[in-house]
Amino acid sequence: PVTIQVDPDVPKELPIDELKIFRSAVNLLSNACKRTLAGSIQLNIRKPTDEEGFHYLLFECIDTAPDVPVEHYPLLFKPTDYDDVSCIKPTSNGGCEPICQAQSTGLGLYSVAVHIGSLGGEYGFRPLNTTSGLNPPSDMKLPASSCGSIFWFKVPILLRKPSRALGTTTYR
Repeated sequence: PVTIQVDPDVPKELPIDELKIFRSAVNLLSNACKRTLAGSIQLNIRKPTDEEGFHYLLFECIDTAPDVPVEHYPLLFKPTDYDDVSCIKPTSNGGCEPICQAQSTGLGLYSVAVHIGSLGGEYGFRPLNTTSGLNPPSDMKLPASSCGSIFWFKVPILLRKPSRALGTTTYR
């Protein structure tokens, strides 16, 4: 199943290039659907704030697809065509085992890199079984699988914030 979870703090309207955001989100979901033959896919949309008070729109596409081989990490957001990558499936004891050959992510992730980079954002990937850099909201449930990936991107957003000084509106 595919589920989409939108944090209640995400504004309904934002001054941002909607088409680039939409295409990037669809590319992450499409990539996850191609890779996930069994299991689940979850798209989380959140609005975290960094240490300096700047807001971001964060998309995390979490799948339980076979793990991406470590040697392919540097190639994930590069323009590729049809590389073979090993794929593995979860086993009943929580491990993973090789099962097939699959195509690469093609131009979808490269498109994410181009769109999100043009908006001043960041993008990336991490295996599901690591928590490096992951600060999920308390109600976010991660799959129990030991296999899978989290592909993500975030873009800075400007939110209207009333200023008390001189009744002006500031953007942060």
